[in-house]
Amino acid sequence: MRIGAKYKFMSAVAFMFLLPFLILSMHFARGYRELEKMDALGRMGLRTRGAANEAAGLLTYGYDVSDLARSRSFLSASAEERKKILEGRIKTAPGIFSELAVLSPSGKEIARTGASSGQGNRDHSGTELFRKVSAGRVPAGTVEYGKYTPPVL
Repeated sequence: MRIGAKYKFMSAVAFMFLLPFLILSMHFARGYRELEKMDALGRMGLRTRGAANEAAGLLTYGYDVSDLARSRSFLSASAEERKKILEGRIKTAPGIFSELAVLSPSGKEIARTGASSGQGNRDHSGTELFRKVSAGRVPAGTVEYGKYTPPVL
């Protein structure tokens, strides 16, 4: 056997021996980077959810409108009077409220006013948010983040 062929054979055997380890090490290095990325995205999602929950809590407790649904004057009022009461509540904090809707226990809107009040009264009984809120018996809603406005519940 010539010396050149001997070294070629040794290098081929060494390469075949090292190839699985190179593949595994490349897999682990890429997997580690993916895990770091998923961890960072998970932390960002957790922070976003935490901030949204905090903003929703502050808006709910600072600007609670659930007393409207419990007052006899609102419940016994006509549709137009209810709309005027809701519009008055919007005028008290126009930066916070853009529209208001009061729902019955079955999920149908009793009264609605604001930006999209031109549409008829909607039925929210099939939505997941309504099921969660009716189970918890707390006022809730979605928090909207405008680019140049404060968060809105």
